[in-house]
Amino acid sequence: MHVRDATNGDARAAGDVHCAAVSPPFLFLVVEDDTALARTLARYLSQFGAVEVAPSIAAADAAMPRLHGMTGLLVDVGLGDGSGLDWLRRVRAAGVRVPALVLTANRGTEVIAEAQLSDAYYLPKPPRQANLLAFVERSRRERTRLHDQLLEDVRAFSQKHALSPREEEALRLAASGVQRHELADALGVEETTTKTIVRNLLRKVHKNALADAVSEIHRNVFGERTG
Repeated sequence: MHVRDATNGDARAAGDVHCAAVSPPFLFLVVEDDTALARTLARYLSQFGAVEVAPSIAAADAAMPRLHGMTGLLVDVGLGDGSGLDWLRRVRAAGVRVPALVLTANRGTEVIAEAQLSDAYYLPKPPRQANLLAFVERSRRERTRLHDQLLEDVRAFSQKHALSPREEEALRLAASGVQRHELADALGVEETTTKTIVRNLLRKVHKNALADAVSEIHRNVFGERTG
C-alpha cells in the first residue's frame, strides 16, 4: 500500500499511514488525526485510487489547491487544531463540490445536520465497509462525470483560443489539479520549455496567470464561485 502525506507529499515506507500514492485518476483525501483509523481507511481506499492523509486542519489546508482534482474527501470532525466541519464549510465556500463523507463518533443530530448543510454524507465511527464502498462508488461515478466534462471544456477552450496540443495538455493538467511547480514533470519536458508553453498559452487566452485560465474552466465544470 502506498499513501501520500498531504502535508508535504513525501513518500514513506509501507505500513506507515503516510506512504507514497498510487496513480490517479482517482484520489481520496483522508482528514483524520487517529493514526490507526487513518491507516485502516488508507489501506481500504488504496484499492480504488491514490490516497493522501491529512492528520490536521493545517495539513488539509495545504491540500486545498488540489481539491478540485480529488475524487472524495473523508473528514473527521474533532481534530487537534480545529473542526473538520468548519474546514468543510470553507471548502464549500470556495466552490469545491467534491463528494465528502463526515466520519465521527458524535451521533448527535446537530452534527448530522451540519454535515448535510455542507452537502456531505455522514457515517458514525467505526464505519462499516459496505457504507464506505457505497461512498467510494458514488464518488468515482461523479469524478468520472466531471472529468469527462472537464476534458470537453478544455478542448472547447483550446479550440476557441487556437491553443497548440502542448498548450492544451498543460491547461488540462493544471485544470485537473497538477500544480505549477509539478507541470514540467507532468509534461515530461524541461522547466524552460514549460515556461515557454505557459507563456504562449497565457498570451493566446489573454490571462495574466495559469490559475486564471484554470478558474475559467472550473467555473464551467464545477460552478466555482468567484470574488
